Amino acid sequence: MPLKYLIDEHLRGDFLESLRIAAQQAGSFLDACQIGDPQAPGLAALHPDILLWCQAHDRVLISRDVRTLPGHL
Repeated sequence: MPLKYLIDEHLRGDFLESLRIAAQQAGSFLDACQIGDPQAPGLAALHPDILLWCQAHDRVLISRDVRTLPGHL
């Protein structure tokens, strides 16, 4: 079973690229998508909706939003 992650839209750039490279190298053991990708919640989605989507799709959210996200957990 692959590890499945959803990357917050604010973590674009080197972090996302590194994770996607690791996903390619790991084969079926790592599955990463980002908010705004076709199969993920849209850009500017609300945190409660993102967390519910992650729960429904068995994904772990990776985010650096320490200001508002903890209140929704």
